[in-house]
Amino acid sequence: MQFIQAVKAEFAKAPVATVSAPAGVAAGVGAIIFAWLQAKEPPKLAGAIIEASKKGPSALDRLPNGSIALLVIAVFFVLTISMAGVTRILYKVTRFTALIASVALAAVSIFLNRLNALILGYQSATQVQLSALDDLMFYGTVMLFLAVAGRAPIIDWAKPSKPPTPEKPYTTEDAIGTLGGIAIIIAIWGALVGWAQQRMITAFLP
Repeated sequence: MQFIQAVKAEFAKAPVATVSAPAGVAAGVGAIIFAWLQAKEPPKLAGAIIEASKKGPSALDRLPNGSIALLVIAVFFVLTISMAGVTRILYKVTRFTALIASVALAAVSIFLNRLNALILGYQSATQVQLSALDDLMFYGTVMLFLAVAGRAPIIDWAKPSKPPTPEKPYTTEDAIGTLGGIAIIIAIWGALVGWAQQRMITAFLP
């Protein structure tokens, strides 16, 4: 019930962002299913588009794996922003659960994006390209999660445990210590996401 109320409150405050979260998850999963179906039997329309793009010189053809790069990037943004949106709504209901779930959601988002890349044919890339892809997906996911869902927890962490008083005002040293503490928390969160990401990729992907 609290989650539904939080969704309603978030919808009243930011309807576009609220709707885009579940819609983006559905679109991302649909894109992965489409990529899987295309990998099994490429549709005639998609094949015609690819053939047309190869008739003349194009900057797209010089990209790693051709047009696959654009599809991977598109699905990445849709799926990652959607997962971050779910985390943002969940944080309004239960903060501790949202912090724990955000690690799982971020790791699953990276895993699904990596799976999508492999389904689309990125397995033909070199080991250097795959390593670069993992790095881009990890840092991109961290940045998008912070941008979409990081504002509320960072504000909560930045609040002093005790309100400043005339006898003990909030000093520059306190601000630096708070920023340092927030940076450490974000670093630990990113390390957990990276660990979960690597474990999932190692366990389930070639």
